[in-house]
Amino acid sequence: MRKVLYLVGMSLLGVSLSQLALAETARSIKIGVLNDASGPYSDNAGEGSVTAAKMAAEDFMQKHPGFKNDAPAVIRKMKETPIDDDLFGPVVVRSDGRAIHNMYILKAKSPAASRSKWDLLEQVGVLSGPEAFRPADDGGCSLVEQAKNN
Repeated sequence: MRKVLYLVGMSLLGVSLSQLALAETARSIKIGVLNDASGPYSDNAGEGSVTAAKMAAEDFMQKHPGFKNDAPAVIRKMKETPIDDDLFGPVVVRSDGRAIHNMYILKAKSPAASRSKWDLLEQVGVLSGPEAFRPADDGGCSLVEQAKNN
């Protein structure tokens, strides 16, 4: 009997919490951040990446006060807006949603060539975005087909 009461109580708690989640205001944005909180990349992709995502969302909401939580509108705006990334340089978002940018060709340094703990790789080349990613026409993406028909 205790187990049944426990399960019923947990179910009611879950329902009430889900109702709270549904009661969000129209100006809320949910962003998922995949980060490395404790691994080798936690220094540059840990808690700081979560903070950066929050700051970006707050900045966006300040610059676009009339924004409605409309994913298709956000995607259209992303495809229209030129992106100049600090790491990859110019980035273009294709009709299939893939971000096209240069890719670096790296090789591991020998221990003798490394000058510090994180000096592990040497850049040996760069692939341009069109070279680095499969052409949109070869992917079979329904978004590309829709864009062709519009």
